[in-house]
Amino acid sequence: MAKKIKKTKINFYRILPSVKTKENTDKVRKAFEFSLKNHKDIKHNDGNSNIYQVKCKHDRYVYGTFIYTQTENIPPKFKKATEEASKVDLNGFDGLGFDCSFVFDKKLMIFAMESKRPGTSLGAIEYFLYNNYDLPKFDFEIIIRPDQYNRFLNAKDFYKLRVKIAKPNNPTDIGAPKLSGALAPIQLLEMSNAATADIVLSRGRDKSESLTSNYVKEIVDWGLKTTMGREKVQELEVTATLYDSDSVQMIDLITERLYDWLEIERNKRIGEFSIAEKYNNLEGIYLRFREALEHQFLK
Repeated sequence: MAKKIKKTKINFYRILPSVKTKENTDKVRKAFEFSLKNHKDIKHNDGNSNIYQVKCKHDRYVYGTFIYTQTENIPPKFKKATEEASKVDLNGFDGLGFDCSFVFDKKLMIFAMESKRPGTSLGAIEYFLYNNYDLPKFDFEIIIRPDQYNRFLNAKDFYKLRVKIAKPNNPTDIGAPKLSGALAPIQLLEMSNAATADIVLSRGRDKSESLTSNYVKEIVDWGLKTTMGREKVQELEVTATLYDSDSVQMIDLITERLYDWLEIERNKRIGEFSIAEKYNNLEGIYLRFREALEHQFLK
């Protein structure tokens, strides 16, 4: 009988303190080692989450698994032949467990994690860390594919900026640029009470002048950070002339994010064996990108 394979998406993020100092970076790096013997649970509406099976390899790579345990509102089991639904017998277990594994590179401050629903979100991990460790404010910054990010870095003139955003759930703490009026994307949503906004700043056909470079880079930097960038910035595009070309090109900074797929044999229960297999596969995935990431971030 053929094995059933489950695929989950692995997203890559760079962990950066909001105020970039060596002391702050060291504190955040230490927290992501998850070295406490016992961590406090994070409570959710229907259960809780915590971290398990933390391991460190080569004094550089930290592996761990967040498990969201659903203890309430558990759906029934269903028998298709008789269309019968009945209560799930947990047999002494606390609830249904949904696991999300990750690898953290201490040298590059890169965090690669499974994206699963149900599961543990990045927002829950942020909350978990702030409640278990004393550390400064930090961001999960989306990592763009190195080749695409280099295209953005090599842009010399920006002619168009498009950003599509959805209204955040926490509008008072979103880390948006401190700008005023219609040029501040989130302030625009708040003032108009809109749910989404598709903002285009353009020079039109006039290429004799370009958009203000610092503003474009500030919006891109903001859009790649997790509080907004992970879920609320839905599209982020710039049109520019590159240093190595006279042609005007569009660079998509959201769909070109760095990700891969983790494949693992489907099991009915989470166990040490399945988690160990995921750690091995995560290591292989990360090492495929490590050289390019070192070239991008070790400057």
